[in-house]
Amino acid sequence: MAKKFLLVLVLAAIVAGGVFAQESWGGKKNLVAANVGVLVGGASYERILTPNLSVGAIFYWANSFILWNELEVGVFGRYYIWKGLYGELGLGYHTHSEVGTLTEKETGVKYDDMVVLYEGFGITPGLGYKFDPGAPGGFFLEPGIKIPITIGKTSGTPLLFSNQLEGEPGVGVGFLIYLGLGWAF
Repeated sequence: MAKKFLLVLVLAAIVAGGVFAQESWGGKKNLVAANVGVLVGGASYERILTPNLSVGAIFYWANSFILWNELEVGVFGRYYIWKGLYGELGLGYHTHSEVGTLTEKETGVKYDDMVVLYEGFGITPGLGYKFDPGAPGGFFLEPGIKIPITIGKTSGTPLLFSNQLEGEPGVGVGFLIYLGLGWAF
């Protein structure tokens, strides 16, 4: 069900980007970016709709091995506040894991110091700045921050054991700093 919902969101973003009359970024309407950072990798596509509004699709994975891990596949909308400064809101499928505490669903026993995985619907507010180091269009840089919020089921693995425990539904919150390296066409 979640995969079908995500597919519909991505297709809607692509169709919306192609149907509406739009302005452009330095004469360009499509922007693709590779998102990189400390243990972060991903890609995004953005379609400019008006001088202040765009929609797009994103995939990224951030990993700090056992301590922290995130995956997001979804769509986003951006509102350009001033020049290249924008606010973003993303929706889609998200996973977030961290070392923490989990109360097991069936027994009610609370476990500390375990890897807790949150998996489900993601809401991702963010803030970024897009700028061209040269003439408008072509290559651009895009530093930003995101605060992914995952709403869904939880599960966990105690650090010293290998059995998986199911927890109550929960909310996981992360923090991500990234740099996008992109091209407008």
